Amino acid sequence: MRILRATLALAVAGAVAFPAAAQAQTPSPGILVVSSFKCDWTKLGEIGRLADSLDVPIMQELVNEGKIDAFGTDFHAWADEWNYIRWHVAPSYNAFFEAWTEYGRRMQARHPNAPNILTWCPEHKDAIYTQGPQTTPRPPR
Repeated sequence: MRILRATLALAVAGAVAFPAAAQAQTPSPGILVVSSFKCDWTKLGEIGRLADSLDVPIMQELVNEGKIDAFGTDFHAWADEWNYIRWHVAPSYNAFFEAWTEYGRRMQARHPNAPNILTWCPEHKDAIYTQGPQTTPRPPR
């Protein structure tokens, strides 16, 4: 009986410890943050110009500093009414939220009078995904 209890205790301890140990040794797959917007169709060109001139430079700084892995925008080509997408790739939830706070600080300091796109995009939704299996990116052309 004593051997059975010891064996069960080791089995339970192993079952609890193995996932934690495996997770500690496996690098985090990172997260993908997607913000989808329903925007005034006539404002998409202006939104793109603002993203390129205001958002991308700050986000590139955050990428260069290692705070996030990537940032981008996408516009409706063929889909539904969610016609503007902003996405971020980050190593973790904490990294994303710290980078988002820093983005807001820099944007306010540099462009305090920038238009708020929410006036052109009255609805939006956010989603955070844990990244799954993926291919290796192709080198730039």
